[in-house]
Amino acid sequence: MLAQNVEQLNDKIVIFGERVDDINANFQQLQGELKLIDQRNSKLEGDLEDQNLKLNNEIKNIEVRLDEQQKTSSTMQDSIRENNDIDKKQNLEIDELQKTVKNLQDRLKQLAQLPA
Repeated sequence: MLAQNVEQLNDKIVIFGERVDDINANFQQLQGELKLIDQRNSKLEGDLEDQNLKLNNEIKNIEVRLDEQQKTSSTMQDSIRENNDIDKKQNLEIDELQKTVKNLQDRLKQLAQLPA
């Protein structure tokens, strides 16, 4: 009976050992899969970082172009204001010249009416 119990215990120990081996094999397989996942994750993180750098550079380029366009727009607005000021001055000068011409024409008419 003791021998039978020892044999049953040995059988259970063998079965337990096989289960431990299976668990170890599964654990190693899971470790391998986890390593692959970590590698993929690292690659994805690197790709994401590269994309972020590219996007940040594009944003900076857009900001620079926008700033340049705003400066150009401001310069154009200044030029338009200057041209408007010049136009106003020229219109005033034209008005003055027209008044002078009218006055001269009126004087010529008056002189023409004087007896010779």
